Amino acid sequence: MSQILSDTQNIILCSTDSASESIQKFIVARGYGEKVKALSLSTGIPESTFSKIKYNKDYKFEHRTLIALLIELNVDFSTSMSILQKAGLSLGNSKEHIVYKVLLEKHDSVDIPTANMLLKENHLKELAGHTRDKPNKKRQNISR
Repeated sequence: MSQILSDTQNIILCSTDSASESIQKFIVARGYGEKVKALSLSTGIPESTFSKIKYNKDYKFEHRTLIALLIELNVDFSTSMSILQKAGLSLGNSKEHIVYKVLLEKHDSVDIPTANMLLKENHLKELAGHTRDKPNKKRQNISR
């Protein structure tokens, strides 16, 4: 499976896919293709948004929604930055964006509840309106 995911990352980085097409490829590669409800529950993103992402290649992402997806889909930092750029978004030097960068850099040890906990500690809005309180213990090793 790691070969498939690696190939998917290379396709995304080398193609002219839009951000929504890139995210859709990760959704399928990570096994969520037919499990949108599970992805919706884990990210706090409404199921209707996933339909919009799937059928609208020019879907306009908000930072919080795209960051939540990149974290939940465990996308590496470089690929995440590429997808953000494709979405017409960037991460600057604001407190919120710095926290987003840290979360994306620690993609393999952060889940949505842990990300939201860090955002709350910094008095920032949670990702995609998600309010789950308990972090996943296996991915909780984030250094601040």
